[in-house]
Amino acid sequence: MAELRLTHGWHLGDATASRVEPALVALLAAIERYGSLQRAARELALSYRHAWGLVTNSTHMLGAALVKLERGRGATLTPLGKELLRLDRKAQRQLAPHFARIERELAAAAQQHADRRPATLVLHASHDLTLEYLRDLAQSQHLRLELHFKGSLESLESFARGTSDIAGFHVPNRITPDQALRYRKWLKPESVQVIHLFERQQGLVVARGNPKRVRCLRDLTRSGVRFVNRQQGSGTRLLFDSLLAAERIPPQRIHGYQSEEFTHGAVAAMVASGVADAAFAIEAVARQHDLDFVPLARERYFLVVRDTLARERRFTTLLGILRGRKFKARVALLSGYDAARCGEVVTVAEALQF
Repeated sequence: MAELRLTHGWHLGDATASRVEPALVALLAAIERYGSLQRAARELALSYRHAWGLVTNSTHMLGAALVKLERGRGATLTPLGKELLRLDRKAQRQLAPHFARIERELAAAAQQHADRRPATLVLHASHDLTLEYLRDLAQSQHLRLELHFKGSLESLESFARGTSDIAGFHVPNRITPDQALRYRKWLKPESVQVIHLFERQQGLVVARGNPKRVRCLRDLTRSGVRFVNRQQGSGTRLLFDSLLAAERIPPQRIHGYQSEEFTHGAVAAMVASGVADAAFAIEAVARQHDLDFVPLARERYFLVVRDTLARERRFTTLLGILRGRKFKARVALLSGYDAARCGEVVTVAEALQF
């Protein structure tokens, strides 16, 4: 049984009237933090259209604006928006102790009536095509793998803060000392284990036949070549930026460098649809979309887990799946992947060696 949480909500009119979407309050808080509707939507994993709809619908419902949007100046909360956010936070503080007591009572009742509940592991990981299959295999072993895709550094940060049980991240085979330092910040060698999953090939994804003749990074700076990038904080973006730096290519010379998508599949789809001429991603998504591929770098993908959890049955079950024939066979089907060392335990130093 999933863990239930009791929260308050806002309604327009009495309790029987339409409920204000909970995402609106979270959106207001994000706008207050970032000063941008686009950035706020991205942080909450909302489409820009959805976020825009929440803002405009709230104006229609209330007869007054909560957010002020100005071209070239971002987004700010109106006095009413600030007051709504303040009162919402006040309500949360005052109601939290009462909600927590009720939640504990429900949890106790659920424990008494629950049948055999599957063990659960929370995995925050950089996007990879194999992880959803891993989740399915875990389910077949009565293990619930709660999977959330984030950037490599964001996944490691959430792991270090205790938000997830496991983090998935990838590093280039030729990692630089500066890159290793950024990863090591979130990895405590004395208290974690690192599991090697596989190597994979990264490079330029281009249209079939490569009509723009994009054969190297410098070709991305040519006039008429449109690029689509991965989001900041993703391991792929870090790798791409390091390759640009090594060749002394200014990012601003690449048309579309600021255009971001959140998965390998998304950037490949942009190229396949003709919206972009090139992207930086794994070889496997290029083959899936019948696109051409220019290999540029090999990288290694790892999972990190705390020593205490590594000894628990729920993780040893997952480790058995990683070392098993089914998972390795699935990885072997993907272009550019090598799962020869899948499931091998390595040290932090070995993972970040340069």
